[in-house]
Amino acid sequence: MTSVQFSTWLHDWDKELEARKKPNILLFVDNCAAHLKVDHLNHIKIIYFPPKTNSELQPLDRGVKTVFRQGYRRRAVQLYLQEMAASKKPKVTVLDAIHFVHASWRDIKPATIENCFKKAGFFGGSQSGSQATQVESEMGWETLVGEGSVPELDMFLDVDNNLVTSEITSHESLVEDNLSHAEEEDEDEPAPRSAPKSAEVVDALKLIRHFFTCIPNVEDDVFDKISYLENSIFQKSLNLKKRKRNS
Repeated sequence: MTSVQFSTWLHDWDKELEARKKPNILLFVDNCAAHLKVDHLNHIKIIYFPPKTNSELQPLDRGVKTVFRQGYRRRAVQLYLQEMAASKKPKVTVLDAIHFVHASWRDIKPATIENCFKKAGFFGGSQSGSQATQVESEMGWETLVGEGSVPELDMFLDVDNNLVTSEITSHESLVEDNLSHAEEEDEDEPAPRSAPKSAEVVDALKLIRHFFTCIPNVEDDVFDKISYLENSIFQKSLNLKKRKRNS
């Protein structure tokens, strides 16, 4: 995060709130280098935490980030186990990481966020915020330990606690960084895959349904979600055909 990105994000959000006629926002932020004062906001009021109080007043630091990190790293462990089971070299691509981030954030329950706000003292009530359980991560971690030299689970989950994620960056250095990155080629990243055909995706879902059919005591909502995906693919295919006919 840079100060330019922070300012751009806030102004874009402010315009969105105005366009959608949403209520005004009271935004609490910490005093990291990128969080400079942003002017000309009509629907967002910023309140900065006092210095050196993040560990007590920042809801993200009171549990939300822990839950998110565990969800992300649980998925990384699952991918490593799947790759090793298929005799492949384990690897997390940038696209994998994006999917992990999306799914891990969606997994955070509203009650978890509410409890973390309580622990930070934002409103009255019980101060006992929920802590992230590590059971799911540990289920696969012991298998990885047996496969080679890996750190303890707690060290793995907290490896980036002190990682610096923000800085004050000038416009000139931003342009220079973007130009240099554009010239670099990441040889480790696989070539982009072409989009599969609808029929191929439907066949894959049939295989997934068969897989769960062979397992006892599977929850009904698993099959509901598969049916939802099948219906979504069917509707997308119909809409695509209609657009082609009309074009």
